[in-house]
Amino acid sequence: MYPGGDSSVPSGNRGTIDSGPSGNSTADLSRQIRHGPNEADLVHFGGKTQIPSSGLMPVNGDTGLSAGIKDDLDAIIGQPRAIAVYRSVAGPGNNATFQICKFVGIRALYVKLTGSPSQKMAIIQPAPVFSGTITSTPGAMQSNSIMSPLKRIH
Repeated sequence: MYPGGDSSVPSGNRGTIDSGPSGNSTADLSRQIRHGPNEADLVHFGGKTQIPSSGLMPVNGDTGLSAGIKDDLDAIIGQPRAIAVYRSVAGPGNNATFQICKFVGIRALYVKLTGSPSQKMAIIQPAPVFSGTITSTPGAMQSNSIMSPLKRIH
């Protein structure tokens, strides 16, 4: 998950995206890791995070991966979370634009954000994610689908 030095991720960015206020705040990223995006974060996306019919959702990048979120990532080890998967990225640092193509369920297994870039890593595995805040759409379920719980309809 943590991009290496030869990654296609532009300089000044290590794969974090701005899903909320554009201030590049580590506090915002920490809150989102532990609790998910809140209503104010989703305002930028029209109140919900959904891939448009075009198949790509452009999202601004943050300026890097701060060691300040290490404790937050450690706190969620073993817990399922949804992450964005991007098809392409252009531009450096805060000016990077990621083309998000889907969201997948994962579980963090190990995090090391200290030391040289070659020593930093985050190990994740696919995991089912269920949430009452997710609204499902028609389509075939995939092995990496994010699912909403059953809801009674009268």
